Amino acid sequence: MQVEGLIITTTALKSKVLQKMTGEGFPFILNYSTVRSGPLSCVGVDNFAGGYKAGSHLLANQHRRIAMLAGSFYFSDKSYHRWYGYRKCLKDHGIHYDADLVLQSDYTLGAGKNGFENLMGMENPPTAIFCSNDYLALGVMEKAREMSLRIPEDISIVGFDDIPLARFLTPGLDTIRQPAYDMGRKSAKIMVSWLKGGIQEPVQKLLTTHLIQRGSVKPPDK
Repeated sequence: MQVEGLIITTTALKSKVLQKMTGEGFPFILNYSTVRSGPLSCVGVDNFAGGYKAGSHLLANQHRRIAMLAGSFYFSDKSYHRWYGYRKCLKDHGIHYDADLVLQSDYTLGAGKNGFENLMGMENPPTAIFCSNDYLALGVMEKAREMSLRIPEDISIVGFDDIPLARFLTPGLDTIRQPAYDMGRKSAKIMVSWLKGGIQEPVQKLLTTHLIQRGSVKPPDK
């Protein structure tokens, strides 16, 4: 019962497994990645635009010292593109980019807690944090409460993904929503067409993200 094709959610584009399947011509499609060209097929989101939206949301709320907790750039292409969108947004609005405000880590609650503690221990801490996924943001929110900091009065937070839990927090998490259902549906359609001989070349489709506002962002107190 061997499979004829795969839909894969990994973002480790340099994986030996992906390289082997590409060399053998085995049909597979990546989800969540930001692949714009080359031999890999992908149905993902425009992570650069998503990072830019997160930065724009915080700047619109008068934040100027904005940190980012990012996933490892080496492991994840999506982390890099979200960071690049955040950095480009700062540049376009005349905000100095401070590399000390960007921490790379795992996509875990613990990494969010540790990263937040490190950022708030700076001599000039940020007033807002863009987290590269919602689990990092959940860790930030938990640590903020442990430190008796109010959200969003003392620190504003934006996540990325819009996991179901994000809407049940207090306050609800502002985040960048990925169209996960649409990614899966489009990937399945492409795979079926591929296996029927309707697609001969790699396909790359990037879907649009959306800003969801729930209450974890407000202008910093004067």
